[in-house]
Amino acid sequence: MNIVSRLTLRHLAENKKRTIVTTIGIIASTALMTAIIVGLFSFFRFFGDLAEATTGSWHVTVGKITDQQLEKLRADDRVGEIGFTDDTQAVTGFIVDSDAKDRYRIGNIRHIDEIALKWYITSDYDGTLPTNSGEVAVEEDFLKDNNLNLSIGDTINFQEGRRYMEEADGSKTGIGGTYRSNEKFEKQSDESCVITAILHGNKATGGFNIVRGLEPNCTAKSRVAVITMKGLNVRTAKTIKETMADNGIKNFVCNVEYLGGHLCLEGWGNNAGPILKIIGTMLGIVVFVSVVLIYNAFAMSTTERIRYLGMLASVGATKKQKRLSVYFEGLILGIVGIPIGIGCGILGSYATLHILGRMMYDADIFEGMEIVNGTIPLRAPLALLVVVVILSAITIAISSIKPARMASSIMPVEALRENNTVKVKAKQLRVNKLVRKIFGYEGELAYKNIKRNGKKSKVIIATITLSIVLFLTVDYFDTIFEKSNIYDVNIGYQVSTCAAYSDKDRLKEALEETEGVDRVFHFEMIFYNFEKPSWDDDWVSPNRDILNPDFFQENYKALDGKITKICLMVFEDDMFNDLIKSNNLSTEDFYGDQLNGVVLNNYYHDERMTGLFNDKIIGQKLYYDDPENNPPAVNIVGLVDYDASKQACNLCANQTINVIVPSSMYFDRMSKIVNPDELVYTYAIECKNSQKMVATISDMLENGEYKAYSCFDEAKIIKQMNTISIALKTAVYGFTVLLILIVIANIVNTISTGVILRRKEFAMLRSVGMTEKGFKKLLSLETILYGLKSLGMGLPLSLLITYLINLALSGMAMPFVVNWKLYSIVIVAVFAVVSISMLLSTAKVKNDNIIDALKDDIC
Repeated sequence: MNIVSRLTLRHLAENKKRTIVTTIGIIASTALMTAIIVGLFSFFRFFGDLAEATTGSWHVTVGKITDQQLEKLRADDRVGEIGFTDDTQAVTGFIVDSDAKDRYRIGNIRHIDEIALKWYITSDYDGTLPTNSGEVAVEEDFLKDNNLNLSIGDTINFQEGRRYMEEADGSKTGIGGTYRSNEKFEKQSDESCVITAILHGNKATGGFNIVRGLEPNCTAKSRVAVITMKGLNVRTAKTIKETMADNGIKNFVCNVEYLGGHLCLEGWGNNAGPILKIIGTMLGIVVFVSVVLIYNAFAMSTTERIRYLGMLASVGATKKQKRLSVYFEGLILGIVGIPIGIGCGILGSYATLHILGRMMYDADIFEGMEIVNGTIPLRAPLALLVVVVILSAITIAISSIKPARMASSIMPVEALRENNTVKVKAKQLRVNKLVRKIFGYEGELAYKNIKRNGKKSKVIIATITLSIVLFLTVDYFDTIFEKSNIYDVNIGYQVSTCAAYSDKDRLKEALEETEGVDRVFHFEMIFYNFEKPSWDDDWVSPNRDILNPDFFQENYKALDGKITKICLMVFEDDMFNDLIKSNNLSTEDFYGDQLNGVVLNNYYHDERMTGLFNDKIIGQKLYYDDPENNPPAVNIVGLVDYDASKQACNLCANQTINVIVPSSMYFDRMSKIVNPDELVYTYAIECKNSQKMVATISDMLENGEYKAYSCFDEAKIIKQMNTISIALKTAVYGFTVLLILIVIANIVNTISTGVILRRKEFAMLRSVGMTEKGFKKLLSLETILYGLKSLGMGLPLSLLITYLINLALSGMAMPFVVNWKLYSIVIVAVFAVVSISMLLSTAKVKNDNIIDALKDDIC
């Protein structure tokens, strides 16, 4: 180790405070990078594990595959194995022979061959999987629900066929999933199969209670080829697309979550892009803030070492040696800070993932979380940690380039005279007479000190300015996140239940008499979809005239062509009338010969934002191709504002166009065109224990012989959505808080180092008679000037950058809103942080002996 390196180590040891602050900055930035990268990777792998448990480990499926296509795929070297499922709708339902109620007897059956079963059966099971159509695997809970005392080797008897709903026009719509009281069954055959396996909650086969075997090389018209590729790596998704294209197959489905969990991001389609952009932006911000912090530390360190660097130059030290001394300092701090930062990042990621995982598990958000013990496992492979080390090293290297050049250019004479940082002409020190008149001699001196300190003052002002800009910019990102967060829900009720319109009165009376019910009210939510569902060949689009871009306010023009649905909200008359009166509209306009409604004129549920529509929307109609058919046409006769205090507004979906009508008028028309026994009427229920209430109401509906009934635990759904919202907020705001801490550390480090470097200056002022009161006044005025200059640049720059961000995100059609309250808080915070930094720093120099301070060589 040469003399320059030894002196660098000595300097680091003697300046412990600055060394510690700089090291903490490196630790914080490395920890943030680690948390972002490791956290993202862990989430990807977590969702991959869940996908394997809930959808299977297959890679791609091809529906209705031809023999020619199948032959080509089998000959393709990129393809691994090919299995089959038979998805003929006519045989996807069944009724088992048992004495249980229909909701237990009726279920779904799926036909899967031996090869594909390896990828679809992901749970534990007893026995062996079926190999032909005479064998079945049955869910254990299904046997219990039907009181079937059957074991492996026993025969199960059932009718196989199709479950469907009969529409008002006589057409039949096939259904699956949960049993419905008004569904019907079309039998195809009576079957007897041998049970070869009992499944213990297999998620990958979805709602299929029975999995029936399938003969090899299925030839059914509705067969689906289930395929895996040879090997699984980051290119698998791309390989699948190339393979399908080469073999003339256009319609195929990738197991995108499973592939994405193995970092085959191309398989994520449009979902991967936004995720990676957000992560890239976060990493970019971290690197930028870290560069500013570490650069300031190195710049101050170089300023502190001016004299001894000049002395080294006077005895023969080369520019390269002086430059390498700064790089050596960065190397030493990096060797210490980067490993500690990685460790802190891993610990922080583990704690965050564990807490969020438990929250998600408790809220029952994702199926299959039991496979990871109800939490999100931390995945931190060595390759990822190497990436973090490289990023951190690059950050330190970039931060040290300019200070290294500055150190290499220090000349002996300038360094020994210490005038290289004060290069200002006399005329630049002229002070406006108004400054002296208002602030006195100390104010004039404070102003001149800021000018005379040159680079030191500029670094302090630039640091505070950047901190202001970063904080307000990140806050604007947070604001955008809040407004676009569709998972933040507060609807106020816990259970919803519905039954036929003909049963509405007796159902409400029964609900109100049910123990534990606090309140019952009615509302409906009907969606008008403007995009064709893939499963509905008879789909008809609603009236698109209502989405004319001329009806949108200027800030929302970007929504043109992006609205996929409109929601019709049906509120009971009292709730509707209260909303109408609060917006100074007449209730008489809504109870006449036509079905009239209003539009909730707020897209993001934010009272500060401008309305979505202009008055041109008034007079338009919401309907499908036939205004008299189900549902009837709605005439738009007014606009209402969003009011967070009104439940009617909170019941409306965020980021959706909501049209609101009174219940009595809507059902008066609906009951004329739909059989009252098939028309559904919904009640919302406020209660304390939603799970118990759902069980109570379900029994009441079944025993009371209600028609077209169902009951849902909305509290569970809301808890799931709010848990997702909390998880997202934890990631966003946790990142913001850590960033703010780094920024504050940057300000404190810069100001404190700058004050300490002025020890001689302060001693000189005291030596010529400046009193303690005058000294405090001088520092106070410097604080004010630093704050004013920083705010004068930082606030306008923040406004400009956030406005440009808003323009860049114009596709979201979010109006630009300035949070003036936050800007006011920032003004107070800047003066507070600068003042505290000044006080803490001057506390160390105010008791300096004048003679000792004037003799100090700062080396």
